[in-house]
Amino acid sequence: MIFLIIIIAISLIVALIGLIYYFYRNNQDIADLSRQLDQLSNDSLSALFDQVKNSKLAGSTLDSFQAEQDQYTNIVTQQLPTAQNALLQAADSNSNFRVWSAHRTLVQLTTEIQTLQTNYAQIDKHLTQLIQQLQTAQEQSAKIQAQYQDLQNKLTTQSDLSAAAQKNLQERLHDKEQTLTSIKQLSQTGDVLEATEQFSQLKTQLDGFQSLLEQVITRQQRLQVEFKAELTELKQASQRLKDEGINIADPQILPELDQIQSAIEQLQTALNQLEITEFDKLEQKVKKRFEVLYNRIAVEWRSKRKVKKQQRPLVDFIHHALKQNASLLQELDRLNQDFLIDIQNRRDVQAYQEHILQIEREYHQQIDNIRSSNAVYSQVLQAFQLFTQQLSQIEQQQQALAVKLQKITTDFQQAQKNLQSCTQELYGIQKQVKMQHLKGLPASYNQTCQMVTEEINQTLQMLQNPPIDVEELTKQCFVTQEDFDNFVQKTNSLLADVSLISHLLQYANRYKADYPQVAQAIQTAQGLCDQAFDYHQAVKTLGAALEQVEPGCVQRLQNLAQAEQNNSK
Repeated sequence: MIFLIIIIAISLIVALIGLIYYFYRNNQDIADLSRQLDQLSNDSLSALFDQVKNSKLAGSTLDSFQAEQDQYTNIVTQQLPTAQNALLQAADSNSNFRVWSAHRTLVQLTTEIQTLQTNYAQIDKHLTQLIQQLQTAQEQSAKIQAQYQDLQNKLTTQSDLSAAAQKNLQERLHDKEQTLTSIKQLSQTGDVLEATEQFSQLKTQLDGFQSLLEQVITRQQRLQVEFKAELTELKQASQRLKDEGINIADPQILPELDQIQSAIEQLQTALNQLEITEFDKLEQKVKKRFEVLYNRIAVEWRSKRKVKKQQRPLVDFIHHALKQNASLLQELDRLNQDFLIDIQNRRDVQAYQEHILQIEREYHQQIDNIRSSNAVYSQVLQAFQLFTQQLSQIEQQQQALAVKLQKITTDFQQAQKNLQSCTQELYGIQKQVKMQHLKGLPASYNQTCQMVTEEINQTLQMLQNPPIDVEELTKQCFVTQEDFDNFVQKTNSLLADVSLISHLLQYANRYKADYPQVAQAIQTAQGLCDQAFDYHQAVKTLGAALEQVEPGCVQRLQNLAQAEQNNSK
C-alpha cells in the first residue's frame, strides 16, 4: 500500500513538473509567434504593390501581377487575422492552465506562420524582379535602338559592299527594324515579361547581323584588293616570262587567270547572296590555284638559273665520260695483244659509248630548244639531272672496269714475281740438299720435288705463250705456290733428320761396346740411311736406343743440330 502511494506521489510530482515546464515554454512560444505576426502585419509589400500599380501592365505581366496581388490580399484579410485569433486563444488556454491544449495549438500555428513567411518572401521577390524588369525594359529598348541605328549607319556608309550585297543586308536589317517596333509597342502596352524575352532574342539577332556584316565587308575587301592585286601581278609575271624567253608547261598562265577570274565572279555572287560558307569554300579553291600559279612561275625562274649553272659542268662531264671510254678502249687494245680478254668487256665499253653519245645528242637538243626560246626550263632541268645521274652510273661502271683491267696487269706481274721467287728458291734448295752428299733421297721427297718442278715449268710456259689467260694463270700460281710451300717444309724436315742422325751416330759410338742394343740400333740406322734413305726412321730407331741408355740426350743433340743448321743459313 505504501509502495503504491509512493508511485502515485512520484507520478503527480512528474506531472506537475511537466505542467510547469510546458506552461513557461508555451508563454515563450506565444511571445515569439506574436513578434513574427507583428512583423508580417508591418510588411512593406503594400508599398511595392502601389509602386507596380502606377505602371501600365498588360498581357502575361498583368496576369502574373494579379495572381501575386490576390495571394497577398488573401494573406492580409484571411490568413493573418485567423493566425492572430488562434494565438490569442492559445494564450488564454495557457493562462487557465490548459497547457497541453495550448501546446498543440502553438505547434500547428508555428507551421502556418512559417508558410506565411515563405509566401511573403516569394511575393516580395517576384515584385522586386518585376520592378527591375520594368526599369530594364526601357534601358534595353534604348540600347537595342542604338545598336540598330549604328548598324544602319554602318551599312549605309559602307562603300566597299556591292549593290546586291548591300540590298540583301538592308532587307535583313529591315526585318529586325519591324521586330524592334513590335517589341517596343509590346513594352509600352505593359507586357514587360514578353517584351524582355523578345528584346533578348532581338539582341542575339542583331549581334548575328553585325557579325555577318563584318564578314561580308572583310571578304568584299579581299575580293577587291588582294585578288585583284594578285591577278595583276600574275599577268605582269606572265609578260616577264615571255620577255625573258621562259616558257611554262600547259596549262598556260593567261587561260588559267581567265578561269580564276570566272571563279572570282562566282565568289562575288556567293557574297551578294550572303552565303558565307559557300564563299569560303570557293575562296580556298581560288587561293590554291593562285598558289599553284605562283609556284609554277617560281619553279621556272629557279630552273633557268640552275640550268645555266649546270650547263658547263654537264658538258665537261660528257667529255670526261667520252675520254674515259676512249682510255678503256685503248687499254683493251693494249691488253688484247698479250692477254686473253673477255669479249664482254669490249661490249660493255661500246655500250657505254653509245649511251654517252645518246646523252650528248639529247643534251644538244635541249640547248637548241633554249636558243630557239622553245624550252621549258623545269623540263630541261629534269633532263640535265637525269643526264648527270646516268653519267654518274656510267662513270662508276667505267671505274669498275678500269680496276678490273688493271688487275689483269697486276696479277700477271705478281705471277711473274712469284714464279721467279719459286725458281730461285728451288735452285737454292736443290743446292743445299746436294751439299749434304747423301747416298740417296726418300722416294716421296723425289716425287714432290719432281711435281713442283713440273708445275713451275708449266707456269713458266703459260707466261711465255700469249695470249695469256691471267685468271687461269692466277689459279696455276696458287696451286704451284701451295705445293712449293709443302716441298719447302719437307726439305726442312729432311735436312733436320740428316743433321740429327749424323750427331746421333757419332754420339752412339761411346755406348757401342757396352750396350749391345745400341750397337744393333747403330747398324739398323746406318742401313736405313744407306739403303732405304729413310733418315727419319733412322732417327727414331737410334734415338729410342740412346734414350734407354741416357735419357734426354736425344733432345740435347736435336737442339745442337738445330743451332748448327740455323747458323749455316
